[in-house]
Amino acid sequence: MKAPQVLIINLGSQYTDLIDRSLRDFGVRSAILPPARANDWLRSNTPKAIILSGSDASVNDPDPPAPPEVILTADIPILGICYGMQWLAKRLGGQVISRTGKGNYGRTEIHLTHDYFDQGLLDGLLANWLVVHASHGDVVTHLPPGFTRIAWPETSTTAGVMAMVSSERKMWGVQFHPEVHETQHGSTILSNFVLRIAGCEKDWNPRNLADEIREETLHVIGDRNAIIGFSGGVDSTTLTALMAPSLGNRLRAVTIDGGQLREGEILQIIETAKSAGVFDRHSMASAPFVRALSDTLDAEEKRKRFRVVYRDAFQTLARGYGASVVMQGSLAPDFIESGATGGANIASHHNVGLTFDGLDQVHPFRGLFKYEVRALGQELGLPADICTRQPFPGPGLFVRIVGAPVTEERLALLRLVDRDVTYILQASGEYQQMSQLVVALLCVNTAGVRGDGRSYKPTIAIRGLVTSDFMTGRGFQIKEETRRKLTRTLLRNPEVGNVGYFEADKPPCRTEFE
Repeated sequence: MKAPQVLIINLGSQYTDLIDRSLRDFGVRSAILPPARANDWLRSNTPKAIILSGSDASVNDPDPPAPPEVILTADIPILGICYGMQWLAKRLGGQVISRTGKGNYGRTEIHLTHDYFDQGLLDGLLANWLVVHASHGDVVTHLPPGFTRIAWPETSTTAGVMAMVSSERKMWGVQFHPEVHETQHGSTILSNFVLRIAGCEKDWNPRNLADEIREETLHVIGDRNAIIGFSGGVDSTTLTALMAPSLGNRLRAVTIDGGQLREGEILQIIETAKSAGVFDRHSMASAPFVRALSDTLDAEEKRKRFRVVYRDAFQTLARGYGASVVMQGSLAPDFIESGATGGANIASHHNVGLTFDGLDQVHPFRGLFKYEVRALGQELGLPADICTRQPFPGPGLFVRIVGAPVTEERLALLRLVDRDVTYILQASGEYQQMSQLVVALLCVNTAGVRGDGRSYKPTIAIRGLVTSDFMTGRGFQIKEETRRKLTRTLLRNPEVGNVGYFEADKPPCRTEFE
């Protein structure tokens, strides 16, 4: 499967996912990555176009977000949007000033230069003015060498740049957001860039993509038997639903319950497997997992040990079923975060980098992102609750016990509080607004009073994340009324000493505590 043709470098804009949605409307795939991960991705991929997103930062900050320097000499068409344009302007020798308290936010009218209409980005815009959505405090006042101004603010024909171009360097910039609905002809501008200027071909069609992945995977598997670790999440469920009709009895879906699953989860997995067209075989084997993790507090060591025990258990099941191929639902971010693309190892993923004796591996989704897999699931007719299901880490609750060894007692407590937190947030409607909910047991005891006695028990940590790509995201702020209900409910459990709410963005924090 080919890599996405467009790389969107997410510099921190709330509208970044809208850029991707717009491109998919044109039938063009894109990858959304933060700067560091984009740098890793570019080592093994050459996109036809690069888009720099906006940001809530200023290019004049002490340490502003910056795309990889390699894009400036890659001879790939670049479109900078808002902050992305400001970064290009400043980095290439122009001037950007910050106007504190005098930013341009919301509906704005800009004027266009007629002599540029036949050169690409503004093709099809016949008027000499345009209503756009702006959201910036910084202003480009002097162009970099070799650039031409092609739009300016309605308030002045001499000050400020609303769009610029250097045809020789294949770089464009717009000081507004063409990806939002409020910008007139914004989709035309984006379409001109990716289809006319960059020459991208239409490659995003869920049905065609499904057929391509299925054909490639069947070619690798041949007439052999395959096995898949089935978690009930959107990735493994979509992959199973995609391949089950073709493989039939040659595909085995298995779930290994090593104690890492949440309350009632195994029953949910069994029902989900039916929706995917298979019967799930599950193995209950908590003792070896808990034993292996019971003497370490290090998060990365936990993941590594989990991988080893999981591999041994999975390999035993595969041999029993006569399987010689392992199908994995790993996605592009899994490989990137694991350092499998040549970048830094942010966190090990239990199914990336594993080797199985006598078993070949195939990762049909390794080039896809979560939103693409969700679209595939919808195309395959999977229920909406599966396609929108939140991710859950492979090591599960094992990496949600922080600061103390994994024990059966701590796992049991965490299952109870996770159930209560999820129920309350679902009832308030806030769970549905999160991309991922994390409930963890922080084993740092705090003092309290229960009845007439002193208590000294661990803390429950609650964290929600909102993200489009699971590479970056913003922390979710739970409503005050819901917080009070959560705190009252959880503190009724005598084994809980305190409740904390964590709202940091990713980065600097990761989604999980470990």
